Amino acid sequence: MGEEIHTAQTIGGNIGEPYDATSPEYKLAIDGYTLDESKLPEHMSGVLSDKPQAVEYVYTKNTLKMATITINYVDENGKKIHDSIVVSGNIDTQYDVSTAKYKLTINGYTLNESKLPKNSKGTFEKQNQTVTYVYSQNKTIQNNQKPTNTNKQLPLAGETNKQSLMMMGTGIILLSGVLYFVNKRKQKHS
Repeated sequence: MGEEIHTAQTIGGNIGEPYDATSPEYKLAIDGYTLDESKLPEHMSGVLSDKPQAVEYVYTKNTLKMATITINYVDENGKKIHDSIVVSGNIDTQYDVSTAKYKLTINGYTLNESKLPKNSKGTFEKQNQTVTYVYSQNKTIQNNQKPTNTNKQLPLAGETNKQSLMMMGTGIILLSGVLYFVNKRKQKHS
């Protein structure tokens, strides 16, 4: 005797009266199980007696049927730009692949919101399904300007340019020399 999956039912009556356990009232449809027609009891109908009688139906547990959804990631031309993701579930159960988990960030591309798949939410079906997200390639900005020489280093705060100081010093010395000679010449003439 196997595991009980439904409460036992009793057929009552008087000894010698007929019984019939072949009706749907006794051959039950039980969720998640299927009646094993190859193991039907011999005495599904008969006559009630003073001895206990049992009619036992054997059911087999239904295996869950799985379905898959393949999520593809393509560019505007239909070219694959990322590995597909496969989501599995039981047939007739709900799925939702419209969340951020499935709307991937792909380097160099942006999800095209105007081309979102209409079947990103639904029910798993017997036939495998496909959901496709379309991405637009990001445009690169071209710079047509000539590069500037950035190798020149500006002086740091408080730093002086030695060449400028030397030129100013030389200029002051020359000016002083010229003034000295002009002044000496004036003194000779006076």
